[in-house]
Amino acid sequence: MNNEFEYIIKAVKNIKLSENERAEMRASLLENFAPSKIEEYQNITGFRNTRLYYFLTGGYRYKFAPALMMILVVVLSGGASAFAEKAIPGDFLYKVKILVNEPVAGAFSFSKEKKVEWQGKLVERRLGEAQKLVSRGNFNKTTRVNLENQIKNEIDEFNVNVNKLALEKNEGTNSSDLNIKLQASFKAHQNILEKLSFETDIKENTKQETEKFLTTLEGYKNKVKDDHKNLELDVGVDASVAENSLNSIKLEYEKEKINLSANIQNQINDKLVLAEIALQDGKAFLISSDYAKATDKFQLVISLTNKGKLLIFSNVIKDDIENDMGIEENNNDVEDDQFEDINLGGYDIENDQLENTEEGDTNSSEFDQIN
Repeated sequence: MNNEFEYIIKAVKNIKLSENERAEMRASLLENFAPSKIEEYQNITGFRNTRLYYFLTGGYRYKFAPALMMILVVVLSGGASAFAEKAIPGDFLYKVKILVNEPVAGAFSFSKEKKVEWQGKLVERRLGEAQKLVSRGNFNKTTRVNLENQIKNEIDEFNVNVNKLALEKNEGTNSSDLNIKLQASFKAHQNILEKLSFETDIKENTKQETEKFLTTLEGYKNKVKDDHKNLELDVGVDASVAENSLNSIKLEYEKEKINLSANIQNQINDKLVLAEIALQDGKAFLISSDYAKATDKFQLVISLTNKGKLLIFSNVIKDDIENDMGIEENNNDVEDDQFEDINLGGYDIENDQLENTEEGDTNSSEFDQIN
């Protein structure tokens, strides 16, 4: 720990701030961390449990407290962050990024939902770092193992907290969407990594380590997906939950539709049609007091809408990654997992692709579950 701390201090000392940046740094410190502000922060739910609160109120009474404050000030002022945020494993400022920037950013995630969102973003950051290393042909065993361990720890934290969020009143849909977004992130990053490993002229060692990394990611993705099944069981299903889920994907789809290929749009449209039918059937069963069949139909609505959300999120994320990394456009859509049953809402749906025709006909794999 002492070696890591000395490393951070050395890195921060090598960052040169302009006079304007120093002035902004001092102003930020006085404005945001004056005693009155600290008292104000104490009233924010969850803040008392953060390490930042412990530090600001005198918890860290060690000889290196001034140095810690210096690091905090530099990070908050934007000096270190601008450089360290771009760092990847092996860079001089990488430890500043993961030991200073990220803990400080996480300390300001006061609500449970924001905390879960941040933990999901940490997984995405590690995946993004792996992509950059692979694209540069500099992905070795040590880095791979370290990233895998970090991702595993962050997923464990994510799963614990997203399940806690699901138990909160009216937070079931939010927890479900956060889980789906993380699944989508895995699918998108896997798509890009596969493209890089097959189409980029990289060293054989990097290619082999990338393949091992992809295998590990598949296991992690399945872990997150399996946890989603438990989420839906805990949340429960009724007409309002199903209808809210359907309305939610409609809004998301309209927002992102322009960024989706015709192929993905067709798949989502099919799922929306089936979900609408299932929702109306479920309501009809409720009227006739057949609650078991009604619940089955509402579960199907949620499964279909969640599959649709996964398609939207994964393809939008993939496109964003390609744009950020300057990767040549990948025309391969991120589609549903092949040859497996996936359960995204407590109801198994065989993953047969819907066949679209000019008349709008589809195969019976999903329609059979409607009737």
